Amino acid sequence: MEQPQAAPQENFTSFFIDTLINFAIAVILFVLIYVLVAVPHKVDGSSMLPSFFHGDYLLTEKVTRLWDDYDYGESIVFYYPKDTSKRFIKRVIALPHDTIKLSQGMVYINDLPLDEPYIKGDPTTGHRFLSEDEPYTLGDHEYFVMGDNRSGSSDSREWGPVSRDLIVGKVFFRYWPLSRLGLIERF
Repeated sequence: MEQPQAAPQENFTSFFIDTLINFAIAVILFVLIYVLVAVPHKVDGSSMLPSFFHGDYLLTEKVTRLWDDYDYGESIVFYYPKDTSKRFIKRVIALPHDTIKLSQGMVYINDLPLDEPYIKGDPTTGHRFLSEDEPYTLGDHEYFVMGDNRSGSSDSREWGPVSRDLIVGKVFFRYWPLSRLGLIERF
């Protein structure tokens, strides 16, 4: 027995409605992922050399911040405390209640020298907020962040700690350029 053929107008209407529904689902999924899970970020500048290059595209995950704190050595994206329309990427150097001190080219956290295999340049150059040999203790929900390219980075040494509520999330994946595609390691 032969199936009755639908009129061409019915086929087009059905196709159009199916396409519209699929597009709406894709948009909803994209928005949910963007708002709740991960957000893209383009590196602008050289402050994170040699870890991240100008023009790198990264994914920043926003989920673990709901139940976990950030940790030493993680690269994070946050809103610049002096102008929240800008987003910066830096490395977490010190956590809430830590005491940080810069002395003779070294960074000290709670009086212990910080091993930083990822940095480029003198770790103590270019600071205004944190003076040489002057310890600073972070408050609740404050993080001290610094760029890996210390001589070319505007960071907590210059403008102070970053409040937890300004942090977008931690960088976990580089998706461009393809030659450096992959997960981001924490030091």
